Amino acid sequence: QPAELTLDVPPDAIDGSLSAVVKLYSIGEIRRLQGDFEGAEDLLRQAHALGRSPHPALALIRLESGKVKLAAAAIDAALAESSHDAMARLHLLGAQVEISLKVGDTARARMATDQLAEMVDEASPPALRADLAYARGRVLLAEGDHGASTRELRTALRLWREVGSAYEIARSRAALSRALRASGDDDDADLEIRAARDEFERLGAKPDLAAVEAELRELEERHASRVQVRMTFLFTDIVGSTRLAEALGNQAWERLLRWHDEMLRAEVVRQGGRIVHSTGDG
Repeated sequence: QPAELTLDVPPDAIDGSLSAVVKLYSIGEIRRLQGDFEGAEDLLRQAHALGRSPHPALALIRLESGKVKLAAAAIDAALAESSHDAMARLHLLGAQVEISLKVGDTARARMATDQLAEMVDEASPPALRADLAYARGRVLLAEGDHGASTRELRTALRLWREVGSAYEIARSRAALSRALRASGDDDDADLEIRAARDEFERLGAKPDLAAVEAELRELEERHASRVQVRMTFLFTDIVGSTRLAEALGNQAWERLLRWHDEMLRAEVVRQGGRIVHSTGDG
């Protein structure tokens, strides 16, 4: 995982200890994260010509370009071809989680996360455990389990700090801010999303920076706008209750009041309302 995205050099300028294929793919991935999709795709195609699959980076370019069906099809095909390459599958499954969540297919994202969990354990390197925690956190958030999502994303953030990957730290912060906000913790959510924005800006991660800034603008607009709520109040009363109580007697009157209250409560609940207060015969 690139710790700095500002690296912008041609493949032949990198130390020869890396193979040409790894050079091409790695710089293509960096350029993708910088938002240079055209330059990234060119490098990934060169890597493919030399025998290295261009995925998941190319599939994620399709996703970020709005071609979600192509992205999903590409990652499915790449996974089908990677049955004997455990490390490749790990990266592909992480991308499948990303793509599935983007299209709203939480079930597929959960399935990919479960497959990741079968390949990663406590003895795995921190980066792999961080990838798993990040995937779990995002899927749990989509499933509505905000508390568990927050715990997993905090774990991912801690592990990425151990690794020292600045981009992944920022990405985990952005995801954590959404989980915190969904849990009602707006203060901590604001801290995390602003820290993520600053780091994305420093790294030159333009797509992530644009997404976070759009999220911040939406939040500011939501806070600034006035919200109007229309409510209808219903007041009830038994007309002539004093005379009626005298005519019926205490026991019959109490039974009538119980029937009156039970009938109204049931009707209010059926209509989606709630009882604010009751006293006497209303």
